[in-house]
Amino acid sequence: QRSVPAIDCSPALHLQGQTFEDTVMPLDANAVPDHIMAPATHFSKSRIWTGRIVSGMLVVLLAFDAVTKLIREPHVMAAATQMGLTVSAIVEIGAILSFCLAIYLIPRTALIGAILLTGYLGGATATNLILGQSSIACVFPVIVGVLVWLGLYFRDGRVASIWTARS
Repeated sequence: QRSVPAIDCSPALHLQGQTFEDTVMPLDANAVPDHIMAPATHFSKSRIWTGRIVSGMLVVLLAFDAVTKLIREPHVMAAATQMGLTVSAIVEIGAILSFCLAIYLIPRTALIGAILLTGYLGGATATNLILGQSSIACVFPVIVGVLVWLGLYFRDGRVASIWTARS
């Protein structure tokens, strides 16, 4: 009967005389493109204000939508019931939208907020398509989603650095 030799899985076996530090690529600022390390901060004031205005208008629109769901406004509840949604589902949707907006409003987390709002608006588009709503009802959330990103593009260097072609 043969015995199975023990397998040595220690890092030293695989490094062949090298230390762990020798095998790890050092994090060097020169190794990462400048536009990723330091997002563009040379935006004109008019560009930044354009982004703030576009984002601000969208936040007001979406905040109004969230509040009407949270306070169970009768017209919203009637429309939701007609679509087959329960009152509790509409309140939960309002809470989700409020959370996404809060994340979008914080400058450090605005990028994550835009991603969350894109998902929220994608769900609105899908719901409208499934229920056979009018074309404008199906396209409106898509337009709002594009404006969410456009406002962020104008005011945030991280988004601009992703979309701006670099040579």
